[in-house]
Amino acid sequence: MRNLILKRLFYIVNAAWRQRYVIVIPVLIMPVFGMIIGMTTPRKYETSTTILIQEPSMQNPFLKDLMVDTNLKKRMASLNALVHSRHILTEVAIKQGFISEDETDLAKKEEAIDYLSKALKVSLIGSELVRIEYEAAKVEGMVDTLNLITLRFVERVIAPQRYSIYKSRDFLGKELETREQSLLEAEEKLAVYKSDFASELPELHARNVLRLTQIKDALAKRQTALKGAMARYKNLKKRVSQTNPVIGRIEEQIVSMMGEMAVMRARYTDQHSKIRAFKRNIKSLEHERARTLAAGENINIEDLDRLWDRVSMVEGDSGEMPLLVEQLKQLQVMENDIQGLEEEVLSLQKEFEENSIKVRNFGVHEKEITNLQRDITVKRNIYEDLASRHQLAEVTGALSKFEESDRVKMIDPPFVPTKPSNYPLILYVIAGGIAGGVLGCGLGVVLDITDTRIYTADKLENILEVAVIGRIPLQKVHGFDSLTGALDFGASNENNLQKAIA
Repeated sequence: MRNLILKRLFYIVNAAWRQRYVIVIPVLIMPVFGMIIGMTTPRKYETSTTILIQEPSMQNPFLKDLMVDTNLKKRMASLNALVHSRHILTEVAIKQGFISEDETDLAKKEEAIDYLSKALKVSLIGSELVRIEYEAAKVEGMVDTLNLITLRFVERVIAPQRYSIYKSRDFLGKELETREQSLLEAEEKLAVYKSDFASELPELHARNVLRLTQIKDALAKRQTALKGAMARYKNLKKRVSQTNPVIGRIEEQIVSMMGEMAVMRARYTDQHSKIRAFKRNIKSLEHERARTLAAGENINIEDLDRLWDRVSMVEGDSGEMPLLVEQLKQLQVMENDIQGLEEEVLSLQKEFEENSIKVRNFGVHEKEITNLQRDITVKRNIYEDLASRHQLAEVTGALSKFEESDRVKMIDPPFVPTKPSNYPLILYVIAGGIAGGVLGCGLGVVLDITDTRIYTADKLENILEVAVIGRIPLQKVHGFDSLTGALDFGASNENNLQKAIA
């Protein structure tokens, strides 16, 4: 194994020796080219700034919920793209005098923007430190340019948080006013509904049912009393009609005429004209008495008034008929009682209908009030939630304004570079030497691989597939070099010349 390694190493060294000129020449030439490149490379100056963007309240457990996190780590890619955006770079280029504000040469404008974009580099160190680097071909104006870019970067970092706080506060304020008005309208609607149906509210349903039962009982009692009073009134009216003085007079006339007719019968027969006249008169009076009795059953108030007046006149003249007077008085009292009972029955019936409607509308009112109360509850919850959020937004805005000066701190301000940021000249020379060595070795390997000449016995055995018994040193025969085996044109020409002279 050791012999094999030594053999391989011998082959490599032998090949390197054969290609020694190809390897060494690039190593000697390339450092010179590296020196030339280092000397001709344009000088670049680099300045940087480091800013600390922190959230002091995020470390305070009592204020953590009131802060809006900047999410610097997650937003770094977008902030980097924003710093390299045409909008910001155009503004910086105009303020630094790279281009004019009314520049019409688009190529010059694009060149300035591209120059600034390539010269800027923004990187995040940790989670709160941001480093901004700027390269330029000259020192003048570098600090001002970097300060302007840093200012724009900080504005873009803080802007979303500030915008979010202020916009949230304005939105919540406007929405709070709208929701408050909506809540007041819903409460007013419920109050108006309760005022319109104050006696039919679900809270009064039990009382309304009890009142309806009481009215129903009272109505039944009054109706019973009315029927009894009407029956007594009808009976008394019938008796009054039977004690009518007109009927009494008619009966007196009938009795008187019947007495006279009895006397006349003693003198005359029934066929006598006088007897027949008495019979006709008696029959007429009986008919009148029957008609008067029938009419007494349908006697009305006007008839009673006339009867009362007539009785009063008769009583005033003779002081008789006390029974009829007493009956008429009772009749008037009963009539007044009946009118009072009828009024009470009508009033109770009306009240019964009204309370029946109230009781029947219980479900409708309860459903409507439930809907109104649910609407008020939802709107009140939304209003209270918005009010709470609005207060939090106010506190968050005040806290953000209070900590604004401590949120962004410049750790390393931009500085004026005193020397170029290019690599030292020796590095170019070393890099040239390394590149020359790599190039020379590569060329040597390529040339050795493409060389078809045979230099070792092993290669010859592989080609001929026979063993090599011995090796005769190479001699200069017919113009070949004994050392390398290459054709020696000088020796060949000399031999040819000698032959020609001979």
